[in-house]
Amino acid sequence: NLRFWLNKGVDGFRFDAVGVLFENGSSAWNNQPENHVLLKEVQDLVDFYGKRFMICEAPDDPPAFAAATSCGRAFAFGTQGAILDSARNFATDGSVTNRLAAADVDRLPLFLSNHDSFAGDRVWNQLNGDTEQYKLAAATYLLASRNPFTYYGEEVGMANASVYTDDRTLRTPMSWTSNTVTAGFTTGTPFRNLSDNVATQNVADEEGDSDSLLENYRSLYQLRATYPLIASGAMTLQSGSGDPVLLWTRSDGGIVAIIAINFAATGQQVTADTGLVNTTFDAVLGATGQLGSDASGMLTIAVPGRTAVVFVNP
Repeated sequence: NLRFWLNKGVDGFRFDAVGVLFENGSSAWNNQPENHVLLKEVQDLVDFYGKRFMICEAPDDPPAFAAATSCGRAFAFGTQGAILDSARNFATDGSVTNRLAAADVDRLPLFLSNHDSFAGDRVWNQLNGDTEQYKLAAATYLLASRNPFTYYGEEVGMANASVYTDDRTLRTPMSWTSNTVTAGFTTGTPFRNLSDNVATQNVADEEGDSDSLLENYRSLYQLRATYPLIASGAMTLQSGSGDPVLLWTRSDGGIVAIIAINFAATGQQVTADTGLVNTTFDAVLGATGQLGSDASGMLTIAVPGRTAVVFVNP
């Protein structure tokens, strides 16, 4: 089956619930060793085709399934709540720095929410519609992760459908317009009740509005496309748990990106070790102009409150 779709040119696969592929009895049905053996075979097959991608959902033990001897990548379950807490609490949650400092950081893509209630409500509900917190959380995972995953509708701030108490509350028709009957999803009758905030949080109303969540997400994804280093460079974390600013660099040869997320309400000054002496860096997000590193390669940045900034050397 996999070869069939790979031969058709499919770009990759997302494997669901990989912890329960094999069972060894009624008390040994989760995270059995055979799962990793099979997934390694699948990874080898996908890699053979070249330029293909695979990722696994393994909420009980993401690092084990992200290993090169297993799936190779797994969603970073457990980190999504820490990212949201950082945005809420004005300081970096320790679980965020632990994940970014780990050797397998690029094997565990970040996300904020998904289609399962156990991973949390939609981001809009978790943050009570606070768009400042929302944008900070988005900047954190979209700039820190090699391969971030955005759940549909998150980019416009879709809310739960409160009429439901199960996973259907997260799986509503996409809010394309403010139409409270169809959401622009269909000209007929939608298959399910709509998101609670369809009248205000939708693509049509947010498109072209520079302050909207949609345009904020677009700008972050465009920044990643313009500067691939943000995703592909070697990561060096330069801040710690409880710090008001989450600071890291991505580097590849003589090119370095400095990324700082200020969760604090007030401006903060941070100093990054760029590894490049007497080098000019351009502001490409959250600031303007240029800054220069000193003779030791250190670069001092004033980061406005509740803001993400990125500097890259030309």
